[in-house]
Amino acid sequence: MGNVQQSTVLEGAIALHSEGLEAVAWLVIATAIVIPLFRLLILFQVLLSVITASMHQTAARMFRWYAHLGEWGMMEIYVLGVLISVIKLADMASVNVGYGLYCFAGLMLVELVISIYLNPHALWEQLERLS
Repeated sequence: MGNVQQSTVLEGAIALHSEGLEAVAWLVIATAIVIPLFRLLILFQVLLSVITASMHQTAARMFRWYAHLGEWGMMEIYVLGVLISVIKLADMASVNVGYGLYCFAGLMLVELVISIYLNPHALWEQLERLS
């Protein structure tokens, strides 16, 4: 009917906050944006520490956080949500993919490559050798 609407995860969280669901809004921001970003930054720092053979105690602590934050990332849930939304909306409206979905797919690919190629046991051994 000529109506155009677009939305992002951040806009969805803002809408949840304005509806009085502050806790849910902060949880969405944390699990969709903050935790994946922190995980990538932590892993980068840990791998940099292993390569340069420095900050081994800090790197070990950070790698524990990396493993713990993996439980909160929930990337698979967002993939299912996007797929279900696109399938449900395809009958009612035309769905155009924007930059956000491409970035999300890129993040999913990065997470997939990390989970395939990262050997946590070998990394722990390397961190122990540095100490």
